[in-house]
Amino acid sequence: MSVKNIVRMSMLCGLLSFPITTYAGPGTIVFACVYLQTKPLKPITFHFKISGTHCMTYSGATEKDLVVHDVGPSCVEIGYIEKKASSSGGDVCATDENRWVLGYTATNHDKPETYTGSTGAKITGGMLWWPNSMELYAPSPGTTLCTSDAGCDNQRQDWDVGKQGPVVIQFRPGTVKTDPPKK
Repeated sequence: MSVKNIVRMSMLCGLLSFPITTYAGPGTIVFACVYLQTKPLKPITFHFKISGTHCMTYSGATEKDLVVHDVGPSCVEIGYIEKKASSSGGDVCATDENRWVLGYTATNHDKPETYTGSTGAKITGGMLWWPNSMELYAPSPGTTLCTSDAGCDNQRQDWDVGKQGPVVIQFRPGTVKTDPPKK
């Protein structure tokens, strides 16, 4: 056996010694939360809608309502969202970036204002030892991505391959975007 073949066999044996992980796919269960800083005098109904799905598969209703009665976080399950990793039917999802949009509208009857907000999101799929992750793009001010309704300040969330999240997109209606102070 030549040195070249010995090296090849050693590499193959080394690769085969890695544990094989069952891969559930780069997807997660998604919750939408609204965090109110003050208690409304009357309940506010937030209407969530998923749109603009590109190279994504989705299980659940594309529209959901959430009635908010109190201060703090209130959440509703949106559904299971997964990156489409292969191409079919003329799409190029094997190489295209996936994306989808979650938006909401609500009217606050205590004040003469309507709340609206949205965020885009994309999922990148882990393989073997790289985690799955979801990242927000163009979020409304104050929007974060967390693993629970407790809150955080993330714009990206990772979870283990073979798991399905969950992830929580938390909106903070009425948050005003501020620019960082100039130096």
